[in-house]
Amino acid sequence: MDLQSLFFVIVVIAIGGFSAYLADILGYKIGKKRLTIKRIRPKYVARISVVIAGMLIPIFTMLLLYGVSSTFRTWITRGSEIVRDLEQKSREVDKVNGQLVEGERKNADLSNKNRIIDDELKKKQAEAAPLEAKLKSQKEEVNKLNASIKDILLEKNKAQAELGPLKSKLLTIQKEVLAVQKSLSVANVSLKEAEANYKETSKKYSLTSSQNLKLTNDNFDLEKKNKAIQQASDDLQVVIKNLNKDLEILKSQKTTAESETIRAKSDLTVVLNELTRIRLETKAATDNLNAAYRLKPISYLRGEELTRISVPGNASQAEATTIYRALLRRAKSIATDHGARPDTEIYPFSGSAGSILTGTGTDSLSEDEVEKYWVEQLRSVKDPAVMIAKSATNRFESEPIELQIIIFANPIVFRKGEIVTESKIDGRMSDIEILNGIRDFLRTFVNTKARTRHMIPVLARDGESYGEFTQDQLLSAVAAVKAVPRLARLVAVARQDIRAGDPLDIALEVR
Repeated sequence: MDLQSLFFVIVVIAIGGFSAYLADILGYKIGKKRLTIKRIRPKYVARISVVIAGMLIPIFTMLLLYGVSSTFRTWITRGSEIVRDLEQKSREVDKVNGQLVEGERKNADLSNKNRIIDDELKKKQAEAAPLEAKLKSQKEEVNKLNASIKDILLEKNKAQAELGPLKSKLLTIQKEVLAVQKSLSVANVSLKEAEANYKETSKKYSLTSSQNLKLTNDNFDLEKKNKAIQQASDDLQVVIKNLNKDLEILKSQKTTAESETIRAKSDLTVVLNELTRIRLETKAATDNLNAAYRLKPISYLRGEELTRISVPGNASQAEATTIYRALLRRAKSIATDHGARPDTEIYPFSGSAGSILTGTGTDSLSEDEVEKYWVEQLRSVKDPAVMIAKSATNRFESEPIELQIIIFANPIVFRKGEIVTESKIDGRMSDIEILNGIRDFLRTFVNTKARTRHMIPVLARDGESYGEFTQDQLLSAVAAVKAVPRLARLVAVARQDIRAGDPLDIALEVR
């Protein structure tokens, strides 16, 4: 028992004794005077007087205490309510203590698990050292192969640059050979025609000496022309022979260049195949390393919420499809921001970042089939609901998220202006004490009330949350409490109609 309660008991006892003493004196004096009131005998008058005096003295005593003590006034006006509040707070404190004990037990279990995981991680890191060394050596080989590829490409480009002028020169020579061959053909045809005319003329006519001389001169001229044509033909043959030699040389050079190009391409193909093999081995080693040891931090815990969206009742086909795709877009964006990456070997939701559980017990559904399943689920909802996307398993960074979608009913749990809960707070305390008191009020009273109304909390890594109370709102509430330098009521009031899946939007008032 505290001092205030002990003092109150002592005062009550003293007042009772004093009241008995005064009542005895008053009864004695009134009895001695033998007063009568309308045929009432003196002894009854004395008794009535003592009873009235005994009633008036406690009344005056309580009035005196009521005027002097604020605690007595509170006990008189709100005694039963305070008792009920104390009983409720005792139950809530017991519940919070149980939750704290459970949380401490879970923390201890998590500490043990973390210690075991750390030991396993150290062991696996030691085992991963050879793989990392092998990966480093493979990267060095890749760098060497890349350098070899660059050299081969340079040689190929150089050979192609040298082959271009040779091809141009070969084409020019081929054109010149064709022109010379054409001129030679024309000269041979003219020579054959002249010889034929000469033979025909010699057979048909008997010539005179002058004519014979003239014909002889003509023959001499023809022979000179023939020799000149023959000389030109020989010269052309020499040119053709030289051109053919140059052509053979160019063909040989072309064949050599083409063989060098083919060899370079073959070497390049071999190097690229080897590089691809090393890259595949490197990727496999990296994937095995990440999959086996999971050296990266966790991006999402099992049951951790990604996003949620409101669902109206009796949605149409188009509305249900829009809601489902919007949920996936939000989940994709949030998961990607947390380090999730797509895996093409599993079903991607909204293009990337993970797979979706349908609750049908099969993993072989296509993207269209999964969408059709959830659209039908949304269309079957008759009343307002909320659709929540969670992580179905623990996932590390650079891994896809396995998405779990759940649909909950979303009724109105608090009306606009409704008092969510209330408590007492002393405005004479310091700012820090008032701030801590408001935070305790939000954590215990407000969250407990939201839980009893079956609101749907947001499951995050640091626990459940029913909404956010900003720093500015906290400071405003502290100032409002500080403005009332006495014990005041701290009341949480709903700003608007709040549904089960909405954030808990409240205002703190001091009354």
